[in-house]
Amino acid sequence: MTKRQIEFNYINSIKSNESWYENTNISLRDKLIDPDAYSIALYDDLLSYFFTERNKEINRIRCAKRIGYTIHVINDARETIIFSSDYIGPSAAWAYKIGKQNDDEVKEIFKDSRTLGGHMLWQVRVNYPTINVGRSGTAGVYDRIDWTLLLLKVYYKSVDRQNKRIEEINFINLLKDELALFGYKGEFNSYDMNKIERLFKSFRNSDLSLSLFNSFKNFCDFFMLRDNFVNHDYKINELTPFIPIKPSMDEYRTYTKKNICCIKKRNDILISTVKN
Repeated sequence: MTKRQIEFNYINSIKSNESWYENTNISLRDKLIDPDAYSIALYDDLLSYFFTERNKEINRIRCAKRIGYTIHVINDARETIIFSSDYIGPSAAWAYKIGKQNDDEVKEIFKDSRTLGGHMLWQVRVNYPTINVGRSGTAGVYDRIDWTLLLLKVYYKSVDRQNKRIEEINFINLLKDELALFGYKGEFNSYDMNKIERLFKSFRNSDLSLSLFNSFKNFCDFFMLRDNFVNHDYKINELTPFIPIKPSMDEYRTYTKKNICCIKKRNDILISTVKN
């Protein structure tokens, strides 16, 4: 891969999205064609960057290939796991609704965030909800990647792979311990608890893919999330206060700025590992 590919904006990879940034008559309130669903270029780049020899020591992947708008992985037990891309940058919907940002501001968000560093891969074609569904919308954590990674870190701690058990009660206690590192007492109202349980369930549904990496550390190293969305010691970067889960207008604007900063740092890390 090249520096140009990593910094390429995948909205531009779809012909019907042409001139989305320059055209003042186009609003992101209008539906753009989503690269996660329709960009072959995005999937080719995700495959060629992440599924390489560089990563073979920290996963249980035998081989991987793109099929349509998915990536099919074969694990060491010869099981097929299907991944789909998910955008992890600031959501246009929440930027409008919560952040009260205008068209020009939202275009600037997408200009910087719809690069390779603004995308992840989650398992699909599993029981509902998948991870990308479990973290999205008002029923989820408002698409917050910091909350997603916080809960994923706790999920990895709660899984006893030797005895093939996932301890839900232990998960909540571990989450309270993790939030205490940020100064929170970890008491949740029923509204937030429903969101947490929904995302926990999505991790459980996708455990076959999460088990490829065995630990949160390996997961972050594989997807190059260290020193951007998590710090050097794998502590989650809190992009805006964790509590409450739904941010205020000012908090969402802070989330947007810090999220884009993380995406740019991730892109820089991706670029540093390839030849220009």
